[in-house]
Amino acid sequence: MTHTRDSLLTRITDILHEQFDVEPSSITLESRLREDLDIDSIDAVNLMIELKSITAKKITLENFHQVKTIGDLIDAVLAFLAQDQAAN
Repeated sequence: MTHTRDSLLTRITDILHEQFDVEPSSITLESRLREDLDIDSIDAVNLMIELKSITAKKITLENFHQVKTIGDLIDAVLAFLAQDQAAN
């Protein structure tokens, strides 16, 4: 399956709403995970577990050390998927 920024935004919004009770209307590409959405380090670990449903591979926090916003998160997932495809 090919993922786009829009499809990942939708999926991440669903995850944040279902798992962390984040209001979907508050989630934009510019939303900061910690400051705006109150995602702490434990939540981030749980988010990585949920993202495995998108990537089909385990993602570690090291893959996301520069992630600050939802847009950063989407870019990191797309980069992770591109790396994985290049390796195959």
